[in-house]
Amino acid sequence: MTATDTTRSSASGTVLSAGGWLDDHFQACREAYAAMVAAAGFERGWRVLDLGSGTGIFTPLLREAVGPEGEVVAVDLDEENVRFGATRDAFAPAVAGSAIALPFRDATFDAVWSANLTQYFDDDGLTVLLAEAVRIARPGGLVAVKDVDMSALRIAPGSPFLGPHLAEACVTVPPVTAESVGSIRGRALRGWLHRAGLEATSQRTFPIDYAGPLEGAALRLWSAWLPYLAALAEEKGVPSEDLDAWHGLSDPEGALAFVRRPDFTASELQVLAVGRVPETNARGG
Repeated sequence: MTATDTTRSSASGTVLSAGGWLDDHFQACREAYAAMVAAAGFERGWRVLDLGSGTGIFTPLLREAVGPEGEVVAVDLDEENVRFGATRDAFAPAVAGSAIALPFRDATFDAVWSANLTQYFDDDGLTVLLAEAVRIARPGGLVAVKDVDMSALRIAPGSPFLGPHLAEACVTVPPVTAESVGSIRGRALRGWLHRAGLEATSQRTFPIDYAGPLEGAALRLWSAWLPYLAALAEEKGVPSEDLDAWHGLSDPEGALAFVRRPDFTASELQVLAVGRVPETNARGG
């Protein structure tokens, strides 16, 4: 992990998981994220687990979905995140625990929500994580997973292949991390839910577009994100024509000036996959 990575990591050690970074991303994408929670299909009165809750940024949206008669429980590996998340919603119990060994009994929840978590797991780990989500959801309950597909990243002015070439380099040039593989897994999530034994699986993509000159959370997000991506491009050795473009974005001042351009545009792709636990689930249907 580079020094740049460290500034964007939580105590769990995962890249781009520090609270300030996640808060800026959430605020910049809030409208799309609220639409994704609404599209998941939660019902009022349900008990929902916010799996991998981080600093609790999604907990208020989940609480709105289930209403005052429902309940949201948050779980995260990072105890600091759990403590901070409790300040966002004093009525949502927050628990420190591992996503691959959840501290809950079978069929405890009506639904499980997981946002921005699966990208940090390799294939074996994701298999276990989804098995745990299925285990703690009741028969007929719902599992909703939201994550990103970085192969669809676009940044302009610039080549439309800057993002795809960088995503490709991250999964082909050693060392290859679980985060790199997970970051391009988004559009395969429905298949993962199906293989986990869920039924009636579905998937929707949510493109999020940015147009310069940026300000507020979007400005903070992109002026920090672009130097991180530029350092990654240098480390991984993307095509030389791409590297020339990334060099201009490698320092915070250059990145800040770039996203303040009126002709700056960017887009990212978020994916929501949903499935239901079979009514005749093997644990006791």
